[in-house]
Amino acid sequence: MGGFDCSGLMVYAFAEIGIAVPHQTQAIWDSFQPAITDPAGRAPPRRHALLFPQTADQAGSTVGLYLGNGDMLHAPQTGDVVKIEPNIWSNTYYSNEFLGAVRATNPAAPPREA
Repeated sequence: MGGFDCSGLMVYAFAEIGIAVPHQTQAIWDSFQPAITDPAGRAPPRRHALLFPQTADQAGSTVGLYLGNGDMLHAPQTGDVVKIEPNIWSNTYYSNEFLGAVRATNPAAPPREA
């Protein structure tokens, strides 16, 4: 069995709870705006947010799932094992290269006809 790429892991994880997530990181970013762009701000990313740890010129290059307490679940590259990256806010790569986070939610259901 092959491994996941980063967006494939998100598709799989969110499908388990009935949320459709696109299988492309830029599409994930675009689909679930507005983004949280300050991890230490008044509304930091919450558990199960989709994290984009890269600079704006790399937007859409990778995505991970925030587990809370500074930990992120991700598939570093296609075929690699899924990993938990601990203490991302203390890791200079992730803290310095944080593009933002989004919350994956289903769009509002259309109103029912009476």
